[in-house]
Amino acid sequence: MDHTVIPAPIHIIPCVEMFTRLRNLVKRFSVFGWSAIWWQPVTPLSLRLSLRRLLYGSSHPLRIFFSLLQPFPWHFKLSPHQLRPLELKRDPRILLERHDGIFQLRCIPLFEMRDTPLRSVYRLYEYMCTARHSQVQYETEYFYFHSDPARWSVETIPDPKDEDEQRYAFVACIVEALVAAFNWRLSIGLQRDRSRLSFAEMEVNPPRTLVAPQWATSIPPLHEPLELDDTVDRRMTPFVARNIYGANNAHMYSI
Repeated sequence: MDHTVIPAPIHIIPCVEMFTRLRNLVKRFSVFGWSAIWWQPVTPLSLRLSLRRLLYGSSHPLRIFFSLLQPFPWHFKLSPHQLRPLELKRDPRILLERHDGIFQLRCIPLFEMRDTPLRSVYRLYEYMCTARHSQVQYETEYFYFHSDPARWSVETIPDPKDEDEQRYAFVACIVEALVAAFNWRLSIGLQRDRSRLSFAEMEVNPPRTLVAPQWATSIPPLHEPLELDDTVDRRMTPFVARNIYGANNAHMYSI
């Protein structure tokens, strides 16, 4: 019996190659495939990827997604329903609702474009009052490495004119602490565009020292001490200077 292999006709080879490519393409649409073509971002705002992030990282993905698409006002407003420091300390679970999906939102271009520095400062305020130290680090890095550093300048954070004395003093401390943390990053050559300067380059062009806005430095200390945590080191910080104890700003210093 002749077992000689007969080569396929030449006109069949392109068809086989086409079938192979088509089969690989179909695999990419698999329900279990993480690289499905439908999810690949094709717009500057990465809307499909943004929705995918929210679906996997928030409790109400569609509500949050459509709120991002609502164009007015363009920059999100600070919520008028702000809690006092001890109210946040007593019920830290409230942050799960107030900041649903924040891990993913920080990576979404549309949220980053519409977010504001003052909103970020108030998120830091809530994280510090509830001892969410990892969130303090993530939020500080989000602020520092923001894609629009001109608008997100720590020196031009607007005065919130908060009517609550404790909250107003706390927010002022956070602004001063941010300035100190940003100056530290600049002193080691870490730039806001994530590039790094050598010490030789910094000797030629030393970084400019950032200064806190005037409204933040003019807020007086509290008349009565605000105790958040007795176990935290009480070395002199902007918080201790204003009679606020237990606010840990060490997590603002990260690379």
